[in-house]
Amino acid sequence: MQITLNKQQEEFIAAQLAQGNFSHPDEVVNAAFKLLEKLQTEYQDWLTETRTQVNLPPFSGSGEKANNV
Repeated sequence: MQITLNKQQEEFIAAQLAQGNFSHPDEVVNAAFKLLEKLQTEYQDWLTETRTQVNLPPFSGSGEKANNV
């Protein structure tokens, strides 16, 4: 897989390397993906908790709407 970065992303990675936060561009990208995964997991956990609290059925992802309670 090949990924194209925009100028701002390249500059951010270069700054992270220059500051010594990472030693290789791959490390910056890996950290970004780990953070994205964590945010997605936390959001899904929050969504599940919220739906449980308001007694909505779990979202099936099929586009169906929950019945109003």
